[in-house]
Amino acid sequence: MSLESIRSTLIRQEETIIFAIIERAQFLTNSKIYNPHTDLTNNDESFLFYLLKGTENLHASVRRYTSPEEHAFFPTTSLTTLPPLIYPELLSGVEEADNVNCNDILLREYIKRVVGGGITDQGDDEQYGSSVLADVAILQALSRRIHYGKFVAER
Repeated sequence: MSLESIRSTLIRQEETIIFAIIERAQFLTNSKIYNPHTDLTNNDESFLFYLLKGTENLHASVRRYTSPEEHAFFPTTSLTTLPPLIYPELLSGVEEADNVNCNDILLREYIKRVVGGGITDQGDDEQYGSSVLADVAILQALSRRIHYGKFVAER
């Protein structure tokens, strides 16, 4: 991994995040999707958690979370349908670096500060599916960008 390839990847990741935020901003806050016990799921979790877990289960089945820069918000035990990949050791043999996962903080702060803090207008437009899909795209892009920082720190 050269500094130039890291720089290029970071720029692409930032563009992905900006685009995803623009997409989410077109809907109102729709705070109902962040609260558990809603009529949007058949269990005691929020619609966001329900969709994020389902998306992660599907993505885990094709090895998404085996990549060093990818971390699930809800680590799953789903079986992968593809054979495992062997990644080169990129972080100077510091095994703990691979286990760093900031997603609990990211999820909490995203709901509180990003959605609740102004990227959306307050209110409910009942666009729950579109809103939560945009949230998932933002959360996954932010997570990837944050965890990619381990490689930046290494260089």
